[in-house]
Amino acid sequence: MELTSTKGPAINDQCKKRAFVHLMGGTTNRLTDAASYSDDVKYLNGGSSSSEDRKGCFFSEGNLIFSGTGVLVVEGNYKHGIVTDGYFYMRPGVTIAVTGAAKNAIHVKGDEDDGIGVYMAGGLLYANVSSTAGKGIKTDLDAEIAGGKLLLNTSGNATYDSDENDTSSSAGIKTDGNVIISGGTHTLKSTGTGGKGINADQEIRISGGETTVTTTGGKYYYSQSLTSSPKGVKADGNITVSGGKLNISVTGVSDGSEGLESKATVRRGWRARRRLPSQAERCIRMHTTTPSMLPRPSTSAAGRSMPMRATTTGLTPTVRWLSPGDWSLAWVHPHRRAA
Repeated sequence: MELTSTKGPAINDQCKKRAFVHLMGGTTNRLTDAASYSDDVKYLNGGSSSSEDRKGCFFSEGNLIFSGTGVLVVEGNYKHGIVTDGYFYMRPGVTIAVTGAAKNAIHVKGDEDDGIGVYMAGGLLYANVSSTAGKGIKTDLDAEIAGGKLLLNTSGNATYDSDENDTSSSAGIKTDGNVIISGGTHTLKSTGTGGKGINADQEIRISGGETTVTTTGGKYYYSQSLTSSPKGVKADGNITVSGGKLNISVTGVSDGSEGLESKATVRRGWRARRRLPSQAERCIRMHTTTPSMLPRPSTSAAGRSMPMRATTTGLTPTVRWLSPGDWSLAWVHPHRRAA
């Protein structure tokens, strides 16, 4: 199936009931919307152009549930790629590719009654977004990734948001709630100024899977007091890693770049590890204290360990130089040796 609209969304579902989208195996289905939307000839239920939401290529007022083993390719020329005022749910086997979006690839308000924003049980979700401050996944509630594969690329620069009176930057995943990852293999890359890999207004909890986050952009300046620096993983609440693997690389030149930042508490399990950049200006913020600065490793430092100037309850953080260009941060129980 191929749907291309010259006046609005490719699919415009104004029903608040949940919608099941089944992608038949062996099929590739393409949706493309118009770059600008015009008024419809007829609106449902006495609606009008001012009262009817049309915010993206595939728009739904209700929950969206994707199943099957087919492929859905979406090109969002007007604003977002896939938009729902309910929740977004992906079952195993589904492949969704948002090849472009004027704003966000997946934009989800979420269902407050069910407490679901984005839930990915499996499948493959690919997004490539080059818009200013564009997001791969954006939800007002939680994003929970239980399995499958995320391939999220953003390349737009940060900007000033006059509504929020603050800066807004691109991100692979951005939530007003929590980010929860318990399985799957995920790759997120942000190359624009001030870009973020994962950015949560509440907590980030990782208990399984392997997640690789890369940012390469520099610092965004709107004014002396309003700036945005690249962050690999950022949360206003706690960051907890109790399992799985989290690889972070922040390589852009910026005095405020960080691989991992929590404005609350960073909690790690015994064997949790991170791959972080080696530049001297990179740091980790923990417990809202002054960041611990890490020296640049030299060739002779490879293979050695040294303690960090920070602690977490019952755990001793240790830095092990892997090579002149990389280091691993491991939190281990004080009665066990660091691996």
